[in-house]
Amino acid sequence: VRCVQETAPEQIKANVTKEGPKEVVNIKLGPKDKSEGKFVSVKNETVKTPRGEEVVVQVEEFTPIIKKRIDTNQKPQGNNATKQFKLPNGQEVELTLVNLKDPIKPEEINVDIKNNGNGKPEQINVNLGKDDKPGKYIPVDVKDNDIKVEDKNVPIKVNDFYRTEGVEINAQQKEGGNKISTKANLKSGQPLDISVINLREPYTPAQVKTTVKPAEKANSEIVNIQLGPQGSNEGKFLPLKQRNVTTAEGEAVRIDVEYFAKPIKHTIDAAQVTNGSKVTKIVPLPTGREVEITLTNLRNPVKPEEIQVDFQLGNNNSGKGTIKIGKPNGDGVYLPIKNDTIQGDNGEKIEVSIVAFNPTLKAVIDTKQVKENPQTVLRNVTLKDGTLVEVSTNNLKQKYPESGITEEQKNVDAQNELVTIRLNKQEGKGTFKPLGETTIKKQDGKNVRIVAEAFSKTIEARINTNQKPNGTSLVVKTKNPEGEDIEITLFNLRDQYKPEQAQVNRTAGQPEVINIRLGENKGPGTFVKISDAVIKDQNGKDINVKVEEFIAPLKGQIDAKEVKDGNRAQVNATLKNGTPVEFLISNLKNKYTDDVITKEVKTINDSTEEVIFRLGKNEGEGVYKQVGATELKTVDGKTVKASAFVFVKPLTATINTDEVKSNGKTQVIKTNLTDNTPIQITLQNLKQQYEKEDLIAKVTKGEGNNDNVLIQLGQIFYPDNERYIKIKEEVIKTEDGRSIKATVEAIALKIPVDMEQTKENGQKVDAMAKLTTGQTLEVALFNLKDKYTPENVKTTVTDKDGADFVLIRLDDPSIKDGIFKKVRSVSFKLGTGRVVTIDVEQKKNKVVVIPECAGDSKCTEEQKKLESEVMNLPGDIHLNINLFNNDELGKFNATAVMDMPKVEGQRLFIKLIGLQLKYTNANMKVTINADDANNQDVVEINLVKPEGFEGKLFSKERVAERKNGRKLKIVINGLTKEYTDK
Repeated sequence: VRCVQETAPEQIKANVTKEGPKEVVNIKLGPKDKSEGKFVSVKNETVKTPRGEEVVVQVEEFTPIIKKRIDTNQKPQGNNATKQFKLPNGQEVELTLVNLKDPIKPEEINVDIKNNGNGKPEQINVNLGKDDKPGKYIPVDVKDNDIKVEDKNVPIKVNDFYRTEGVEINAQQKEGGNKISTKANLKSGQPLDISVINLREPYTPAQVKTTVKPAEKANSEIVNIQLGPQGSNEGKFLPLKQRNVTTAEGEAVRIDVEYFAKPIKHTIDAAQVTNGSKVTKIVPLPTGREVEITLTNLRNPVKPEEIQVDFQLGNNNSGKGTIKIGKPNGDGVYLPIKNDTIQGDNGEKIEVSIVAFNPTLKAVIDTKQVKENPQTVLRNVTLKDGTLVEVSTNNLKQKYPESGITEEQKNVDAQNELVTIRLNKQEGKGTFKPLGETTIKKQDGKNVRIVAEAFSKTIEARINTNQKPNGTSLVVKTKNPEGEDIEITLFNLRDQYKPEQAQVNRTAGQPEVINIRLGENKGPGTFVKISDAVIKDQNGKDINVKVEEFIAPLKGQIDAKEVKDGNRAQVNATLKNGTPVEFLISNLKNKYTDDVITKEVKTINDSTEEVIFRLGKNEGEGVYKQVGATELKTVDGKTVKASAFVFVKPLTATINTDEVKSNGKTQVIKTNLTDNTPIQITLQNLKQQYEKEDLIAKVTKGEGNNDNVLIQLGQIFYPDNERYIKIKEEVIKTEDGRSIKATVEAIALKIPVDMEQTKENGQKVDAMAKLTTGQTLEVALFNLKDKYTPENVKTTVTDKDGADFVLIRLDDPSIKDGIFKKVRSVSFKLGTGRVVTIDVEQKKNKVVVIPECAGDSKCTEEQKKLESEVMNLPGDIHLNINLFNNDELGKFNATAVMDMPKVEGQRLFIKLIGLQLKYTNANMKVTINADDANNQDVVEINLVKPEGFEGKLFSKERVAERKNGRKLKIVINGLTKEYTDK
């Protein structure tokens, strides 16, 4: 028998037993030592002896038990299990597995012995667990796992059963999308069945690559699944989803799903310009996917490195980002130019803001308010698009605190913006006024107009028009040259006016004048002044305000009653307040053209005005005769008295007074008959000449169409000393057939003076003098020693201290070098009590030399006496100037007194008679200068315009010739009327 091992004879034992008819020979081989084991049958055969007996021969060989301990290293200090099994040769094996992760029963351990062709074992597979569920046996990594069978090492492989793990991952790319499945075997042998659902793209098995790699942590692994690429290889794998799972065996597995992502290509039109620059920038997303951004239509060329991109994504690959164009260069700010959305094919959605760097712009506003000590305000303005503008407002006349500066912005249109900078706050009523402006251009090509304003307080004023108590009001708005608003409230107006019915005109000047016209200039009429006022602006300067109202002309009729159904004349005038008036004058005897019609407007009192129309040219002798009158009422209740005068030539008559026989004085008296017909009476052969004011004509009504005329020569001021004496009476016939009874009377005032130079029958001479009262004084000198002709008698009259001094000088031409010495002096009183002193001086043969000490206190009494005599040598000069205005004298007189330039002590009295206004020393200035070249003295009288007078002023020049041949030229300035020589 070929035994397994060599057996010594002493180790062979045979035993014969009877088992039925047969004998059984049991042969036991071994054991060789005391090792644990058992006898294993190696042969069981029935043989026949030579005798033919059947003998069962049983050969058993002692086989030791193979004990093997294998450390599975599944779990430190883990579970243990022992499994016994037989080898094909009958040898028993006792296998002990230690440090198992799970407890296991021997019956749950399956042993599979793989034999070679000779029936000997080549590998022993020990499978842990039952494969009654989906899964697979995964080899356990063990060491020192061989056993020796018949001198041959047979490996023992330990396999642990792992159920298959199923993992589903939602890619969330597309709801109801594509699905792929793959398997992954973990290092431990654990199988994973992985499915990825809701994919955007379908993937073939060839496009799915699954790999397993260990993780850094123990007992953990990473499964990487890559999907794609499809078509082009441009792009890279990017994470799609990640899932962490723990297997049933407790192993941690991280599953990474990646997909092949092409770059996201996105073009953004910056729209800064048309056909602008272009630049491409590649930026990785936080996911690793690249975004290729192309910016087009940029204003300026930009390099990729000058573009900064910042993306901030959430867990769903969506988020926000900023694309910055340009790098800061100096002061400036990034400004938005566009918003856009970048979308990828993996659900990426990025809302991006594209901004571009804008440098700070600078703007200068020149207000031109002042040149000296100007103020400047700096203001940083951020425009609506974020552009920074540094605005400098220069040449301001005042400071403005920063706290009071505000700004306002608005878009005018697509290409223009407006920025208003207000330098101060509104206080009270007023408005903001522009001080200056400038326009700048932004980088986007838009224009920005920047205006600097300051609050201007409204100038408010109230003007009482006094047209109507509790009348209506109107607010008139305008501006002054500085642009300040002016609101003028006109109150107590007669009529109600709308704002659009007020016209406002301004006239520059010092002060400024504002003219407000109320009403519409439609049809005939004119604007009439209703108020004058002075208001103040914010700086205290005066502003004159003139308010006018449009007034339609008043219309009326005047019946001249000269003839029946006579001629007509349409006349018009303007009242003092500007109101136009129109009158139709009817029943005129003659026709009158406009060039021979004049008008005069007079103010009677506050409620009455008079309008005088004069028809006919004032040529030659004649007067204006009133032919009709009427009255009208103005809108403000005033009375207008209108009268019509026609120019008529006077009737003429001549009366010989017979005061002297021949070569007498002639006087012309002008007056009007009771029907206003002028008459001119010439008186001949008068004893003396009379001043005009001393000619008095009184007309009374006679019988029928006849009148009585009383002519009185001279004025009686003092009835006690004066009286009228009839010197002529006769009836005169006029050209129109009338009989006029004319009576002529003269005033009588004669003073006899006894010179007492002879006792009786002395010489006589008369001296005529005109007192300052206007009276004519005839002084009869008698009992003179010497004879004097009237030519040698000189008389002067002066007013001293309320008395008249009459100086009568009796000259003797034969005395070449002499002086006048007083020889008689008498005084008397007029009826009014006024004293008249008559001094009579005679020329004496005595030469008087003016001493050099004249006026000096050292002069002797004799010298002073001589000086006094010399100083009294010349006589004063009196000159009356009568101012006739249409044959009428004004009611005011004024006397100018001055020293003559050539004769020391001689004075000149100039009396202006018939002035229209009253003058005092304060408003009458007089100068006198000698003009020897023309043998004349020049007197200039300046009448200063009285307060309140607004009319035009005139000048007049007259020349009077003195008896000594030297002329006296008088120039009067400031007359309120225009006078002719007449």
